[in-house]
Amino acid sequence: MNNENGKTSTEIYNKLIKSLKTAGNSVLPPRTKRNVYNEIWKDDLELNRISDERKLIERDSEDYEKLTKSLKKRKRKRKGLTI
Repeated sequence: MNNENGKTSTEIYNKLIKSLKTAGNSVLPPRTKRNVYNEIWKDDLELNRISDERKLIERDSEDYEKLTKSLKKRKRKRKGLTI
């Protein structure tokens, strides 16, 4: 369907998108990918101890589950401290 200017809605849409992209590129800085590796376990003796202990336990056991929960809690705690 053409409007009064003889352009279809798709043409108008494409022109609008192109205009928005051009405006965004001229105003906003380009996105850069940041490689941030949060290695919280390196210096955390408790986290390493729990992880080492968990490696020795069978996966389907209740102790394994408990240690996994402990690891998650410790990670959250450490993450809260580093932010």
